Amino acid sequence: MNKIAAIIPFKEKSLGLKGKNFKKISNLHLYEITLLQALNSKKINKVYISTDTKKILKKYKNNPKISIIERPKKYCRKESSTEDAILHLLNNSDLQKYYNTLVLLQVTSPLRKKLDIDSAIKYFNKKKLDSLFSANLLEDFLFWAEQNKKLKSLNYDYRKRDIRQNRKKQFLENGSLYVFNIEKFLKEKNRLFGNIGFYCMDLWQQFEIDNFEDYKFCKEVFKLYRKKIL
Repeated sequence: MNKIAAIIPFKEKSLGLKGKNFKKISNLHLYEITLLQALNSKKINKVYISTDTKKILKKYKNNPKISIIERPKKYCRKESSTEDAILHLLNNSDLQKYYNTLVLLQVTSPLRKKLDIDSAIKYFNKKKLDSLFSANLLEDFLFWAEQNKKLKSLNYDYRKRDIRQNRKKQFLENGSLYVFNIEKFLKEKNRLFGNIGFYCMDLWQQFEIDNFEDYKFCKEVFKLYRKKIL
């Protein structure tokens, strides 16, 4: 039987926007929004929070559906990756013993709809994937990059500009959620591997919070779609 756990990793300190994981939208901290979404899932059996924040460690210690794993400071540096936090969790908890699939939820992407988590898991199982990421279809974005001090068009040829309908579909990895096999993650030490699939979200769900402008914008989007989110 496929038993599923979720990990919600967040640190007390953050880059770009000070204390961003504790900013509020609709009277909820960002981490609380993601936690509620995980707890409301019908497919997630347990939620693991990986954090260095002492007050969080105390706040949820008596909730049977939540397990708090204190993350050491060496995995909370600015160069530390989310994969570091996942590996620490897997090596310092009972998660591997009881679960074979892990859902990664990032608190700076609060615009998930109510059914997104369960729909993504259902698709993951149906397609027999090894790993999955949430994405948005980009139809009207034309990308350029600077190479050797010159601009180069990346996803189209500006000399042969075609109509939008004829362009290849491209997808943005939006960072909202990931689903992956735990045993294979431990071998790859990466959230994406093997047979990779994606779960497509609405365009308004692509935004994440890295700075104050992002935060102000996401607050307004959240208000517009609150009934779909919580």
